Amino acid sequence: MGYLNAPGQTETVFVVDPAWLTDGHACATGRRGRLYKTGDLVRSNRDWTFDYIGRKDTMVKIRGQRVDLRAMESPVRVKEVLVESIIPNQNSENASIACFLYLEYTLLQGLQAEIDRSLRAVLPDYMTPSLYFQLSEVPYTPSGKINRKLLRSLASQISSQDLMSCRIFPQEACILPHNDTEVALQRLWAETLGLDAAVVYTNISFLQYGGDSLSAIVLSKALRIEFKLSIQVPQLLRRETTIEHLATLVEYHKNGQIVDEPHMDISTSLEGWITRLGSISINLPSTDSLGSRGSRVLLTGATGYLGTHILGELFNSRQVRNIIIIVRAANIEIARERVREVAVTAGWWKESAFSRIEVWLGDLAEPRLGLQEENWAKVSNIDTIIHNGAVVNYSASYDVLEKANVISTFHLLEAALQSQRLRTFIFISGGIKQGFHQSDQEYLRALNEAEGYSQAKYVSEQLTLAAGRLYNEVVHPSSTREDEREPANTGRTFMVIKPGYIIGDQVAGLSNTDDYIWRLVAGAVRMGCFPSDPPDYWLDIAEVTYVAKYVACQAQLGVPKSASGPMTPPRSIHSGCSSPSSEDDRETGILDPTKVFHDMSRGLPVREFWNAIQSQARIALKQLDWDSWIAQANADVDQDKEAHPLWAIQLHLGPALGDRITAEEVKIRSTEESNTLGEIEAAVRRSVEYLYSIQFIVLPVEEGSLNSSPANWSYPSSSDTDSSADDDEHLAQRRVIGSAQAKHYHAIISRSKLRY
Repeated sequence: MGYLNAPGQTETVFVVDPAWLTDGHACATGRRGRLYKTGDLVRSNRDWTFDYIGRKDTMVKIRGQRVDLRAMESPVRVKEVLVESIIPNQNSENASIACFLYLEYTLLQGLQAEIDRSLRAVLPDYMTPSLYFQLSEVPYTPSGKINRKLLRSLASQISSQDLMSCRIFPQEACILPHNDTEVALQRLWAETLGLDAAVVYTNISFLQYGGDSLSAIVLSKALRIEFKLSIQVPQLLRRETTIEHLATLVEYHKNGQIVDEPHMDISTSLEGWITRLGSISINLPSTDSLGSRGSRVLLTGATGYLGTHILGELFNSRQVRNIIIIVRAANIEIARERVREVAVTAGWWKESAFSRIEVWLGDLAEPRLGLQEENWAKVSNIDTIIHNGAVVNYSASYDVLEKANVISTFHLLEAALQSQRLRTFIFISGGIKQGFHQSDQEYLRALNEAEGYSQAKYVSEQLTLAAGRLYNEVVHPSSTREDEREPANTGRTFMVIKPGYIIGDQVAGLSNTDDYIWRLVAGAVRMGCFPSDPPDYWLDIAEVTYVAKYVACQAQLGVPKSASGPMTPPRSIHSGCSSPSSEDDRETGILDPTKVFHDMSRGLPVREFWNAIQSQARIALKQLDWDSWIAQANADVDQDKEAHPLWAIQLHLGPALGDRITAEEVKIRSTEESNTLGEIEAAVRRSVEYLYSIQFIVLPVEEGSLNSSPANWSYPSSSDTDSSADDDEHLAQRRVIGSAQAKHYHAIISRSKLRY
């Protein structure tokens, strides 16, 4: 019994002889059996009855982030609480989180603020409800299930004005506009959020009205058109950004006055965290831990795109005895199912996995990662920590992301420094990279102007390196600066691994449709043109399986092999360390243990990347400079709005895809064993084929098949700027791929952006 022609799905929903069934309990003897997991959630009562709660799979996207609605119901200490995603006013495109509460003897009005405060204490801002409804009774379906569909439908029919009484606003009086500028801004806010202008007040922030990253993009464009005022999305999503605040900026702009909005000073924030790090007492590894390297591993972000592949590499390593992963979920069963689901999609899952994989419930945004006290105490007995988890939101400010993306790193480093067992700490970084020709000062200036995600990643990576220096100072108090670059001799290693773009591999091509690079490619194919970098630009890009193996290898948990031989380390910057000097090192695949910062440069020239895209798609794209391409992209996005693949990244386009390097460096990178261009091109092609199969990349019907590329296919050269495919009609002429497997992959990977 199972799903027809879908062994992976069958394996996911059927379980054989679970421990709780074979062990039995006081009221029933154990037995064996094959069980079907329905996906329903129930709550057990003291009288041995069960209340049906709802479906387990309740992931929705709110304010640009995927959230688990059921996980939000647990913190509310009310007998019957239901959290749902609703679309107010039916015609609005902005989903909101609504909290429905059944209160028998209490009025909701007095509880709204209290519940809101309690939720904000344990949940990130984007997961807290913006609407509250009191239920006189809980609706049920004829089968006895809570009728959530009815609740969503009824809430969606409430007028904008009536919804205002269901929102949490400041206790002070709501203020109406008092000049023409504020009236105009009130109109723009109302149009953007789908509200009546009469209920939009000047002292309430855009975020409090339910604004998210997508609606902020719309408002940012409207402000630019009407007032010639450039306001970035993160600024609009700050809690202090009200109509009153924006009106002041507009008036300053009209009068020619320059108002410097506060920018993040990344250096100041970093100095503060390093100072706190320096106050931690440091313990040295005990003698009995020296021979146990990598036997117990803690991994964060294990349910994400890269994280599940790292987990698979750890599971397949003979040197790993136990892997502990931290997952945010309502309960262990939901967490384990999510781990299993993404692992099945990634292709490495085995039913025996949970015999060595231990799941802890937690939340990166909480103190000590939201772990139970007994679990946090166990962190000191870990051999290797791989911190891969993060909240990925390119529209959020540093302040919003600091809890999950910086403080979590600090707490793990605190545990690592105080541990007597830990041997290796690896932080997986991300965000913008330092350019090949970019000085440290130029890079810091760029970071101060960058989005919060890159800023938070930089602070965390520098904290990791600082922890290594602090540890080395304890081990070798009189060491010189050069000596500090040899952490392998001190018994404990703190390192940063910073990949470039991550894509699918040559076999499955399974790619993350939320990634910037694939949205860029999908938009370029849709438009029939691509933005061209100069000839000497290089693109750091690697297969997800390669990066996962690289991480496992750096943790000395295994010796990864590439398709053509041993994997050698990419160029490392900022560490002053060289690659392995002996041929023996290269032959065994052992990476240089003295490196502390691994800037992965596996990739290919940008031009070769676009050539591979066009070759696999068998479509000739017109080559434009970035300014011209962005202008055309903006016009295209304005026409198709959210349906356009560039919609979510439109404010992050340009000025280049790759980084300028020297001709000599291109030659060196192209001939490095870790940069086998044929492997990377094959991965790009397979990823394009996969994205086409799930209809993320859409081609005109008249274009050729993606499955093969004729030998006589020619790439457009730099002089072919006038050649382009006529794809104006391709939106209505999609090629339907009837692949159940591809559809299944898409359903899973679209949820993998949730990184912890």
